Amino acid sequence: MEERKSRYELFMEEEARKSQPTKRCSKCGEVKVLSEYYKHKRHLHGVRSVCKACSPSRGRKYKNWTDRFWKDFHKRTRQAESCIEWTGMVQDGRPVIQKNYKLVSVRRIVYKLSIGDLSDDMPVITTCRNKLCVRQLHLKALNKEEYDTLLRNTPPIGELNGSAKLTEMQVRAIRDLYETKRWTQQSLATRYGVSRSVVGSIVRREYWTHVE
Repeated sequence: MEERKSRYELFMEEEARKSQPTKRCSKCGEVKVLSEYYKHKRHLHGVRSVCKACSPSRGRKYKNWTDRFWKDFHKRTRQAESCIEWTGMVQDGRPVIQKNYKLVSVRRIVYKLSIGDLSDDMPVITTCRNKLCVRQLHLKALNKEEYDTLLRNTPPIGELNGSAKLTEMQVRAIRDLYETKRWTQQSLATRYGVSRSVVGSIVRREYWTHVE
């Protein structure tokens, strides 16, 4: 049987509670000790302005960073034929995401979580040649020798490629004209002598990604 506390013990517990730092909840208006608030280093006293009882979210939204990444992954991707294209942040035409205030490659994260670990000097490429693709089955890690061979066999990009039908100036003009909403993709395709799908890829920055 649980022993009942004496009046003196209850009095001392109440005095100890009163001696603790308190804060008024901005929602219910009650003054509560700091342990009744969720921690937040940017707020006063290092806790949130709303107490736990009034807080709309009681607990962590994600179990860990991996769980958060996969939920963001499904939100920021789309099905494009056999590829899964990234619709989030892109750097130099390649999918990236922020982790610990740094931009990291989405392909490397997907490869590590789905296939296995890889060293820092092993780049991850796509076998489908789609720069926005992050599908696991299309990812491949290369060693230094394989990557050097790939670079030697990769044709030049942009105007350096002999089969290019556009110049960098024309690509910038297509994007600027399309943003004015006075030109459609088909009208731009007719003007510059390319297909509508090429114009669509240019304005979506899937082609000529090196041109700002």
